[in-house]
Amino acid sequence: MEQQKEGIRQEFMLLNWYLKEHLASAVRIAAFIGVFSLLCFLRNVPQDVTVYMIVLMAAVGATGFCFHYGKYRKHHLVLALLAAEPQGKTEALPEADGLLARDYQQIIASYERQFQEEQIKMEQKYRDMMEYYTMWTHQIKTPIAAMRLLLQEEDTPFSREMQSELFQTEQYVQMAERLAGTGVHLLEMNISCPNVHEGGVAFGVKPESVYAITKAVKAAAKQPLIVKLTPNVSDITENALAAEEAGADAISMINTLTGIAVDVNKRRMVLANNTGGLSGPAVRPVALRMVWQSAKKVHIPIIGMGGIETGEDAAAFMLCGAKAVMVGTANFTDPFACPRIIRELDAYCDRQKVQRAQELVGTLAEY
Repeated sequence: MEQQKEGIRQEFMLLNWYLKEHLASAVRIAAFIGVFSLLCFLRNVPQDVTVYMIVLMAAVGATGFCFHYGKYRKHHLVLALLAAEPQGKTEALPEADGLLARDYQQIIASYERQFQEEQIKMEQKYRDMMEYYTMWTHQIKTPIAAMRLLLQEEDTPFSREMQSELFQTEQYVQMAERLAGTGVHLLEMNISCPNVHEGGVAFGVKPESVYAITKAVKAAAKQPLIVKLTPNVSDITENALAAEEAGADAISMINTLTGIAVDVNKRRMVLANNTGGLSGPAVRPVALRMVWQSAKKVHIPIIGMGGIETGEDAAAFMLCGAKAVMVGTANFTDPFACPRIIRELDAYCDRQKVQRAQELVGTLAEY
């Protein structure tokens, strides 16, 4: 009963909408009949003839109304069905009865094709992700779990160090896995933060560790991988080569130099962790030297950083072999440092008659 009442209510609403939309046409028809009646009266047309003509026109109008309303109702029901379940049903749209209707149908069909193409892409992406997770389980996660079990069988300084590195490797790999299906376009992996209480410097100083962590994360990552290297080593080129051989897409250098700060009045360390990372202009000469040395050894791009404050500082890194630069500490003293450095680098290139900054890369003259 309720369903029947709802159906009747829907029919009345549809009729009401139809009358509202076609009110102007009904007024024009009524006006035409009124003018016709007036002309018949003025021309002394017999009353029975006038009434006959009016009834005939009314009957024709009512027939036309019923026919048009039936078509309108059919179109509405089809469109309501498509609105409830639109996918793949554009062919069921009512036949276009005008140019504008045909244009609208073409637009709808175009949107449906785009939707289907996006759906195919999403399905392919899902399949790729499933293949990736299968690879992750068999090629990365299983070996890590096996290594952990082997190391748990003995308790030596070496095994404890290996367990620490394995734990950190697993953390990096898990993070790469979590970011694999996101909109992140690049990953920079910092394996040498000196402010971390455990691991930190010790984890990023050995070429073998750099190779192992880079290899594992590169296998898990879907995006290009940049490996950030520590300067706290005797020869940074060994770590740069290790990262390259493990599959890194680029390296960034340098991270901060390990240092301490002393409060002479209290005669104690300033930093809660005792040691910390020194950055800013003071590290720039060290950073330039390490970029220059590494650019001679590796073939992947180098991103230079360390004390860049001006456009000429950026140019110096590029002359030493960096293909791009990063700016960190300068932003603390000047929030607009980056756009200013870009303008200054452009001005430097103009003075040097260089069309593109990339022409500077690796062109440093040596004695």
